[in-house]
Amino acid sequence: MNIFQILESQPLVAQILSNLFSFIMMDEYQDTKEIQYHIVSKILNAGEGRTKSFIVGDPNQSIFDSLGGYPIKNTDLELLTGLEFNLMHLSKNYRSSSKVIDFFDHFKTYENNISAHGKDKDYESIITFNRSIIRDELEDEIVRLITININEYGIKPNEICIIAPQWVHLADLTRKLMIRLPDYSFDGPGMAPFARDIDNFWYKVAKVALTEPSPQLYLRRLRWAREIIDDLDRNGVKVDHLSAKSLLKLFNSIELDEKNGLDYLQVFFATFLSSISVKLESYVALKEHHESFFESSKARIARLAKDGNEFIASVENFRKVFKQKDGITISSIHGIKGAEYDTVISFALLEDYLPHFSDPNKRINSKKMLYVIGSRARKNLHLISEKGRLKPFGSPPEEHATNLDLANYTYTYSEL
Repeated sequence: MNIFQILESQPLVAQILSNLFSFIMMDEYQDTKEIQYHIVSKILNAGEGRTKSFIVGDPNQSIFDSLGGYPIKNTDLELLTGLEFNLMHLSKNYRSSSKVIDFFDHFKTYENNISAHGKDKDYESIITFNRSIIRDELEDEIVRLITININEYGIKPNEICIIAPQWVHLADLTRKLMIRLPDYSFDGPGMAPFARDIDNFWYKVAKVALTEPSPQLYLRRLRWAREIIDDLDRNGVKVDHLSAKSLLKLFNSIELDEKNGLDYLQVFFATFLSSISVKLESYVALKEHHESFFESSKARIARLAKDGNEFIASVENFRKVFKQKDGITISSIHGIKGAEYDTVISFALLEDYLPHFSDPNKRINSKKMLYVIGSRARKNLHLISEKGRLKPFGSPPEEHATNLDLANYTYTYSEL
């Protein structure tokens, strides 16, 4: 029995919840599923007006319909809840420049008015569209755009985001950019030089080992230390003498000179176990996790080194994995919704990728995804539809064409 069925069959539960909640807030309502609307409506119905609700979102960014999300109409929500909602519009955009807003406004599917009101509203944005570059030159072009934005426009690396329609396009690019731009950190798939199994006990210890003590990371590292203590307890290790603060203090006291990442972690783990008087051989699960962590990490490093990243095994490269907020973000369109950056670079803007070839609402969702890409940018926006990506089927092989909605948009792009 799901939550809705409980509320449907047991009205008293909805009544109790309505008494508990004076307000129900819903953000990003355009990504909400139908059953979730019905659950909220049951509670609001039971409150008979005592429970208030505030619902906010943007129908133009409704890109999760394949997962059941949709922006409910105001009238439909009123029928469900039995309440009257005061419909308001947010017309002031405090994120993007006027030029960027004018660009992505073309792709809206829900009519509204947006104007720039932020500190960058008059910024002379650079908006480019490259549809002539070939796939083999894509990496060079992205490196060029990153370098120009940092060196000529003063954009910080952590204010740059690289976006593609699908995750499959991103891992290889992330690894290549790590090689081409070793002085920068990256937050993207395929970048971790060690096994990134979040459930592995030693991965949790590695997170603390590879992050430096700082006020900004204190609460996060304290939470990680608490998780480590809980895992030790579950594995039968006596932890009565440990607190999150004392464990974090122990971790902070371990100073090592090893330059190789795996050597560093081997010694760090051994020092940690010795400090809490634990023999690894006495705990089967911890030992298995230890073996799995290092076996997977060695295999991963070998693959990455084969791709040409000779520095992948250094402890400094290991540390970059957890310096994500200082690095360049690499993500999919769906993964980046809700975020914002000074510069956005988006590639693979091709039919069958954007939108996906199986999408039954291709043209509408195409515009919504282009809207999301454009509206992530505060200052500069670079769009790329590279040539040379072949369709998976067809004889003779056929290239993907540029996304139709982007190709048919008459716009005077910047030269760069």
